[in-house]
Order: sequence, then C-alpha cells, then structure tokens
Amino acid sequence: MVLFAVLGGIVASCETEPVDPLLLTDDNGGTDTIADPGIFTVKIGGTLFVADSTIATLGNGQIVIKGYKGTEGENVTITVQATTTGTYTALMVYDPGTSDNFYSNISPASGPSGSATITTINTAARVISGSFSFTGYYSDTAQNLPNVAFTEGIFTNISYGGGTPPTNPSGPGVFTASVDGAPFTAAVTNAVLGSGLFSIQGVDATGKAISIAVEETTPGTYTGSQVLLAYYENATSEDSYSNLLNDTGTLTITSIDTVNHTITGTFSFTGDYSDIDNPRTAKVITSGVFTNVPYVGSIDNTDIFTATVNGTAITYGGSDLVIGFIDVNEFSAVTLRGTNATHVIELQINEDTPVGTYPFTDATNALPKATFTDTSAPDDITYNITRGSLVITANDGVRIKGTFSFEVRNPANPNGAPLHTVTGGTFDIEF
Repeated sequence: MVLFAVLGGIVASCETEPVDPLLLTDDNGGTDTIADPGIFTVKIGGTLFVADSTIATLGNGQIVIKGYKGTEGENVTITVQATTTGTYTALMVYDPGTSDNFYSNISPASGPSGSATITTINTAARVISGSFSFTGYYSDTAQNLPNVAFTEGIFTNISYGGGTPPTNPSGPGVFTASVDGAPFTAAVTNAVLGSGLFSIQGVDATGKAISIAVEETTPGTYTGSQVLLAYYENATSEDSYSNLLNDTGTLTITSIDTVNHTITGTFSFTGDYSDIDNPRTAKVITSGVFTNVPYVGSIDNTDIFTATVNGTAITYGGSDLVIGFIDVNEFSAVTLRGTNATHVIELQINEDTPVGTYPFTDATNALPKATFTDTSAPDDITYNITRGSLVITANDGVRIKGTFSFEVRNPANPNGAPLHTVTGGTFDIEF
C-alpha cells in the first residue's frame, strides 16, 4: 500500500460516533450526520453561539470537540493534546461555514491564546464536560480584520467516540530544535502513525511550526528524499522552508512505545523557501528532538479495499492501494484508489463523515465522489459516477469503514446499459 500526505498548517482531526443523527449541510456542498449535542455554547464577540449538534473523540493522546450551528457548517473546534482532566493550551478554531477563511487562537505574532479546561470525563456514560476561551485571529491576514474574543465557552455532557483515557497518561511530550541558532520549543504537538506513514508537527508559542512526514512506521534513520521536513514561520501559512528541493535532512525514529502510544526521535535539515518567485535565505534546522510525543493510529496495516467489478471479485492491496488526503473546499477528504490491470477505482470521502448512506455526486466541492477509469481502452477513459452510493458503517476518528456500489454509464447515453458495474465494494482503512 502507498500513502501520500500533504503537510501544511495545523492538523486538527474531528471525528464522530453519532447517536440519534440529524442532517446538517456542510459548506463543502455535502452533508454530515451529527450526534445529538449535550450543551456547547460560547460568546463570539459578545454574541451567543449555541451549537445544534456536536462531534467529539477521545483517545491516543488527544481530545477533539466540535460544535455545529445552523445549516451552513458554522462550527467551533477544540483540540487538546491530553486525555485527562486539567487546563491546557489548545488549538481552537472558529469556522463561519460560509467562506474558506476562519479564526484560530494561533497569533502570527505571539502564538496560542487562551486555554481549554477539561472538567470531567465520564467513561461510563462516555461524555465529557469543560470550558474554554480564546482570542481569534483571522486566517487571511491581508484583510486586516480585528481580532475576536471568544468568551464563556462551555461544553457539558458531550458524547465522545474513540478510546478511554489511559490510567497513566504520558503527557504532551517534548518537541525542540534550533532554527538558525535560535531555540524552538513546541507548545502544541500532533503526531500520526499508521498505514505506512509517520507524521509529526510541533507549533511553538509564537505560531511557528515544524512538520515532518515519512512513509515508514518503524524505528530507523531516513534521509534526503525519503523524508519531508518543513519549517513554517506561521503555522497557518502555505509557504514554508523545506527540504523538498534540496533533498537534505535526516530523521531518526529512535523508539515507538506501542503501549503508551508515544514516539521518540531526532531530526535536522536545511529548508529552502517554497515561494521561488520571492526567494529568501534558507533556514538551517539542527538539534531537532521529539521525546515521548503521543501519536494517533497504529503500526499494524490492516487496511481493506475490495470490489466486484463486472462480476469479478478483486482485492486491492500493496502498491495497488493508494490512500491519500486532499482538501475539498477547506475540508479534509480521504481518497482511496484501487488499481487493477483493466481499471482504477477512486473514492473521495470527507474524513468527518459519520454513519449513514450518501449518494455519489459529481457536483463541484461536494462529497462523496467516485470515479472509474477504464485502462483497457486505447486511451484511458475516466467516468465521474452519479449512479451509486456510499455507506459509512463505522467512523471512530481512527478508522473509517463502509461499503459502496455504482454503475458506470456513458455520459453521451446516460439511460443506456451500464458500461461497467461495481458491486459489493468494501473498505476499512486507518486515517
């Protein structure tokens, strides 16, 4: 199996295990089925935001809570790098739902603002309660919009999916480096391990970030083009200093603690600026260390992607299965691509999609999508699927599982006989 990942900004995954679902239209043009809320409120610039529905997950070193309001996808998300009660520096984001921009608590000048307090975690009822507040900074700094105060934030009895809090939590871990001789110490870390990939990011108190990704999940030393290393002067910026153009750098994964879900290692690299039209002096990152940083995921690769194509059962595995991640209208989508000698099947699914049935669509910025490429023709022909559906049977924020089926029709004769049929499709993959 091959997995591709794109690094940039702060990764904050939001997952769900819904109960008594209602239907919510998100700003990606699709729909999300969201769990009944407990209580989730916050004053945004003095105006009360009351969530209609919520999503939450707990496990593998972090807590994520999201409150939705209305039908445009307006939401507030809180990500805490901990799984026990206490007060923490957190990543907090407000998405108005009607544009690509958002407010986050990461100031380009001073780093994370505010805090989140986890007051109680009821593991029997699987609900979580707490409070939060922060100053929100607009993601499009060119618009020079004023900062917004998010005050009196409360979440009470929010149902969560995922695991249970560890008996002896490992804490947030340590992530440090030297950037052109100046010390870098992360205030917030995020790490993912599994499906052939390890990625980690640290964000310091001023909003600067270092991101690392490698298509390996075992201890060892990886160099040059084997590993992607990047330094961001602003964690929300698209521009970075990376080894992508110079193939320098070294990552050593020293140890992986599969019991406590932590990872330890070292790194160094020279980063060239990504905007070649506005060149800047390269950054030299040395003495990089991450110690006992909690990660999400697992080492074991148990991903499954199968389908029956024109009556023939096929299992896509090894290099024939590609799992990737893309942004669709500012929403993160997982892509599954299965390749056979005669065809390629690709699915695009919003990674927050809860249990439910969803028709495939070819509408712009809408999900889920499916395509079928006929590679047996003299020239490969790709068909966008509009007749078929996707069924999500489980999504706990770590793995997503479901089924699918569709017909491939000639767009010039959509009511004619199907060109190909895909039935009994199944997938069970780790994010």
